[in-house]
Amino acid sequence: MTQVWAVTSKKGGVGKTTTAGILAQGLAQKLLNGTGQPAGSVVILDLDPQGNQADYFGVRQHVWHPTRNPGGKCVSDLLLGRVRDLREILVKLDRLEDGLSRPNLYLIPASRRLEDELEDLFLQDFNNARRAARGDGNGYVPMNQLLAHLLEPLEGVASYIIIDTPPQLPILKSAVYHYADSIVVPTKAEDMSVIGCIQHTDDLATHIKGGAKARLRYILPTMIDGRVASHKQILSDLVNAYTMERMAAPIPSAVAVSQSSGEGGRTLLEYARPDHPARRAYQHLIDRVYKENIR
Repeated sequence: MTQVWAVTSKKGGVGKTTTAGILAQGLAQKLLNGTGQPAGSVVILDLDPQGNQADYFGVRQHVWHPTRNPGGKCVSDLLLGRVRDLREILVKLDRLEDGLSRPNLYLIPASRRLEDELEDLFLQDFNNARRAARGDGNGYVPMNQLLAHLLEPLEGVASYIIIDTPPQLPILKSAVYHYADSIVVPTKAEDMSVIGCIQHTDDLATHIKGGAKARLRYILPTMIDGRVASHKQILSDLVNAYTMERMAAPIPSAVAVSQSSGEGGRTLLEYARPDHPARRAYQHLIDRVYKENIR
C-alpha cells in the first residue's frame, strides 16, 4: 500500500524542501534493505514552483526552462493533462555515474511554469465544474480529487509518495489534504514561525472537517540551537500545543544542512558523516515514518 506524506508550512525558509528530500531519500534507502536491491520505490512530488528538489538532487538539467530547456519536465504538464503517462514526467534520481546511488528514488519536478499556469488550472477546473453541473461533465474530477486521480497509477507501485509544497498552496491545498495520508510541519524556533505553524495546523483541521483524509503526524522543529534560551522555551511551547507524540526530534542548526545541496547535488545523507547531529535527527524522523508503514 502506498503511503503519501506531505511536508507543508505556511512559512518559507523553515527547511521544508530539505526535509521532504531527506525524508524521501531516507525511506528509499530503507527499502533497499541493505542488499542494494530495491524492495520498493519512493516518488517525490514537487509542487513548489521554485523547483528546488531538482537542485537538491542535482538534476536541474531535466527540468523545464523557457530558453535553456523548453522541452524539460514540469508537474504542470501533468496537472493540465499534457501528459498521459506518468513515465513521461518522472525523473530518475539515481546518479551512479557520480557515485550517488539512488536506484529507487524518483522526482516529479516543478518549475516556474507551474506558478504561471495555476490560473489556467483554476479556469480549467471552473469550466469543467460548470459543464458537470449542466450534466456534461465527461468524467469531471473535482479539484480536491485531482492528485488522487492523476497519481492513481502509482498506487501500489510506489511504497511512498512525498509531497513538497510551497508556503502558499493556493488552489492545490485541498487536493494535497485530500490525497495525503500524513502531514509533517517543519517550523523554526521563532515566535512568528510558531504562530504560523499553529495557524497552518488549524487550517488543516478545518479541511479535515470538510472531508480531507490527511492527518497531522509530526511537528518538526528545525534550525534549533539548544544553547539558546528562547529556543528551549519555544520547544516547550510546541510540546504543550501538540504533545510529545506529535513532536519529531529537533533538527539542530548546522552548516552542513545548507551546504549539502551545493556540493554537486549531494544531499545531507550523502554529504554529512553518519554521526552528524543534523543527520542523526533526520534519521530519527525517517525511522519513525518507516515504522508506521510496517506496523
